[in-house]
Amino acid sequence: MDDPATFTGAGISGVRIGQIKVIFKLPPNLSEASHPLAYVHWYRPLQSFDAETKMFRVTQASRQHGPHAEIVPVDRIWRPCHLTPQWGAAKVATPTCNANEVEKFLLNRYIDLDLFDVLANVSM
Repeated sequence: MDDPATFTGAGISGVRIGQIKVIFKLPPNLSEASHPLAYVHWYRPLQSFDAETKMFRVTQASRQHGPHAEIVPVDRIWRPCHLTPQWGAAKVATPTCNANEVEKFLLNRYIDLDLFDVLANVSM
């Protein structure tokens, strides 16, 4: 996530991936926020790259033995992205996937032309 006003469209500097758990708005007597808020579980910064798929590896960030979570205004959310589970060598019991049960993901750069363009000049 990055401040859209400062995003230059080049690279991914300062952008973080998060899973939005809920979007909500506080009553006016509790907050002066003009935008709804999002409760987000963060992933670790993009550092690891899978050479075979040419996609970034993504893992969930943690803080004090729990998820690294934060409440952010929705106007700080830049764009959606697609994460695909990075399966190991073991057989998968069910064809469905719960994001809370998977530890490693790949940032799918091929499903979105704009994201592909942003990540095209990024190499590890």
